[in-house]
This record gives sequence, C-alpha cells and structure tokens, in this order.
Amino acid sequence: MPSIGFRKAVCKRGHPRTPENVKPSNNCRLCNPLLARTARLKRPDHYRAKSRTYAATEHGRAARLAWSRTAKGKRRAWDTKIRLRYSLTRDAYDALALASQGRCDLSRQQDENTPATRLDVEHCHKNNTVRGLVCNPCNRMLAAVERYTHGHEWMARALEYLYGRPNAQ
Repeated sequence: MPSIGFRKAVCKRGHPRTPENVKPSNNCRLCNPLLARTARLKRPDHYRAKSRTYAATEHGRAARLAWSRTAKGKRRAWDTKIRLRYSLTRDAYDALALASQGRCDLSRQQDENTPATRLDVEHCHKNNTVRGLVCNPCNRMLAAVERYTHGHEWMARALEYLYGRPNAQ
C-alpha cells in the first residue's frame, strides 16, 4: 500500500489512514476509543479523580441531571435502588412480577395506567427479606400494620369488630 506523504497508509492496528478516518491530531478514529480505554485501565485513580472534578462543576451537574431524566437514566436509577435496598436484581424483580402476573399480591388489582414496574417491593423490615410485589396503597397499609404496636391479637379483634357484626357490609 502506498504511503501518504511521509506517513504510513495504515495505523498500527491496520486501519486505513483515509482523511475521514484520521482525526486532526493524526490519531486513527477507530483506534482512539481503544487507546482511551487502555489509558483509563492503566491509571484508574487519575481518571476517577478527573471524573469527580468534572461532576462537581456546574456543567457536570447539568449533564448528570439531564441524563437522569432520560429513560435509560431513570431505569438505571430504579435498578440501583432495588439492588441496594433489597438486594434484588432486575431479573429477580421481573421473575416476581411474572409470577404475580403484574398484579398486586394482596389486592390482585392492576391499574391499566400503571406499568408492572411500578409495583412496590414489599419486604420484612426486621431481616430485609423480600416477600413479594404489592401496589402502593397496599404497601402503605402493610407498613402501618407492621409498625402498629398492639400486636396480632388486636388486629384480629379489629377485623372481627369491622366485619363480624350483623350490620357490617
């Protein structure tokens, strides 16, 4: 292959050195991402500090805020939340949603306007084990019942009081 001026016609990795393939800095456009990745792997602390410095700037905060409003950003934030709070991966959540057919485990209702991903992860607050997926109203009610200090006997009496009387609905 003929050389272009005194430069070679191909880069180190064999990519052709055409005008659209060469950056103004004379680097190959196809090799540049590989070189950048290699540099980041060689000096991770340097690039981590550089990233933190950029994130602290006004432009960095604006970019992060704009990204967090995208569909991908929202999904990643939600995935991170359920992973950190409940040690639940997206696949495990999807398996729970599939098992409950996208419906609340208590009320068995599904709002057509709300996707199945909006079901709350219901868990035990003592040992942080996941019990299932419930809608938000049921989750709030369960939290109130779980926090109530009078115990299970009181709850049984309350249910008897509400539904055990002759004029109860």
